[in-house]
Amino acid sequence: MQSGADEGTGVADSVGPVFSVTLAKTFEHASALAGGSQGVTTSAGVSGVSQTTAVFLQYQQQFTQNLSGGVRANYSHFDADPSFNVLVANVGLTYALWRYISVGLSYSYQWSDANESGANETGSGAIDSNLVLLSVTASYPLFRGDL
Repeated sequence: MQSGADEGTGVADSVGPVFSVTLAKTFEHASALAGGSQGVTTSAGVSGVSQTTAVFLQYQQQFTQNLSGGVRANYSHFDADPSFNVLVANVGLTYALWRYISVGLSYSYQWSDANESGANETGSGAIDSNLVLLSVTASYPLFRGDL
């Protein structure tokens, strides 16, 4: 199987097997999820059609009755022309103030890189960003009783 992309077309040379695997484990006050996938994507309009390989991890923990938190990470490789990689990591806490109101604090880190080579140029670049989010969530059940 050949890897890479057709020169200048923005389309992957070949497509490997398409698969998706997810493993989940539930504990008394926590849950974990891990998995990976491979398939053909449009690369969100950035590079054309590509074979995309991704892996992810997620862990959720209930610390107290009102406090919960989680950690998530996702890495994707887009095999197009140019190829690029994206890593997103997130950590956050949520606290239930009242039955229908909760507040949250989260931090996200995103890193991406791209390798570009053309007839007269070769270049690469990496971009990383940080985001801190403070949220207030209000929810109200539309249905009362058991469904």
